[in-house]
Amino acid sequence: ITYLEDEEMIYQQTKLMVTLYDQYKGAHPGAIGWALDRQVFSWILPYHKGAIRYFKEIGVWKPEYQERTDELVARQKVLKTAWDKAKAEMGGKSKDEFVAYWMKVRAAALKTAGMDPIWEQ
Repeated sequence: ITYLEDEEMIYQQTKLMVTLYDQYKGAHPGAIGWALDRQVFSWILPYHKGAIRYFKEIGVWKPEYQERTDELVARQKVLKTAWDKAKAEMGGKSKDEFVAYWMKVRAAALKTAGMDPIWEQ
């Protein structure tokens, strides 16, 4: 099992980051971002199921956050499939050729899945 797949490990790390926040918050100016009240649970990245488990346990996880995470995971799956296709079809091409092709494959895959590609070039 890999680190990112280990639900228990992510659960424990999330719990530690939240419960020990007061002990490390002054270590670096960027640590403020770990404060529980600064978390944006419905943003641009999905949450790991281990983190979700902890957030549910402490009562801060809401159904709309799960819905957003599920949407983002589905998007990642579409992008992974598109990436594999682009790599298989354009392997060995120049970086510029690959990037141009990837952007087309990416946008087409997202549109086909009913998702906004956000940018196309």
